[in-house]
This record gives sequence, C-alpha cells and structure tokens, in this order.
Amino acid sequence: MTKQQLEELWKETLQSNQPSQAQFDDLAEAVVDPYRSGHVQFRQHLENRSKRVAETTGVAFEAEDFDLAMARAYIADELGFAGWSELTAAVT
Repeated sequence: MTKQQLEELWKETLQSNQPSQAQFDDLAEAVVDPYRSGHVQFRQHLENRSKRVAETTGVAFEAEDFDLAMARAYIADELGFAGWSELTAAVT
C-alpha cells in the first residue's frame, strides 16, 4: 500500500458515519506496509511520535520489528484513546 492509499483509507475510515472495528483493523494493517517498505518520511513520523505513543498506550516501539500491535497503538493514540481496546469499544 502506498502512502497516498493509506491516507485515503485513513480519511475514508474517519469520515464514515459509523466506522467499524473492521475498518480500523484494515487501517492498522495498512499502516504496517509503508513502514516496512521503508518510506522514509512515514517512518520518521512514527519514530518521532514513538515516545508519546509508548507512554500513552504502553506499547513499546521497535523500529526493526514494527508490527500490527504497534500500528494499532499509533492509531489509538492519534485518535485520543489510551489503547486499541478502548478505541474498538468506542466503535462497537
């Protein structure tokens, strides 16, 4: 997935009248792709926010092992939630 496709998916999810857990799951999976593919600006953005995300969500950032749990933590933090379970509870 390209960064532009990720931005579109992000926008589509957030602009949905009632975003579903499945939409957020798809978004989290999509965040992993550009990070792992080495998109420099995207990686830097996430790395810059890693300390805050770890403090908020309790999910540690590992640059070389970026995974779905970390992507979920970033999304939850971005939306003002303390974690993925809090976010998904809000949309179900």
